[in-house]
Amino acid sequence: MRNLTSLVTSLFGVTTNVFPPKFRGELVSIGKEAYGWNHSVKSTFKALDFQPVLFTSADQFDPASMTPYLNHKAEDPKLNVVVAATLALMSTSSVPAGEEMTEERVWQTKAEVVTEKFF
Repeated sequence: MRNLTSLVTSLFGVTTNVFPPKFRGELVSIGKEAYGWNHSVKSTFKALDFQPVLFTSADQFDPASMTPYLNHKAEDPKLNVVVAATLALMSTSSVPAGEEMTEERVWQTKAEVVTEKFF
């Protein structure tokens, strides 16, 4: 009830006249049910580990994680990246490796990059 009182106070400024005493038990019940639902959702939902990746001019073109901006020719893996036009999105995936599970990087979205061949 104390947490509910602080919430009502922050919303309305006072708590004494907002809810009559006969409704307070029902409010506590609603608050407990909402708290339980919130806990259930947060503890059972699988969080995804998406990580944005930005490539810089210090990187070389990698067709596994990059795609040429505006489809210019960038087949040569020795080309240097001039600038990244978009971010790449990477996540990890658990895969079986014999009897153990290992993690591997999965590129969800490749970054569009401008290489030396663009000019």
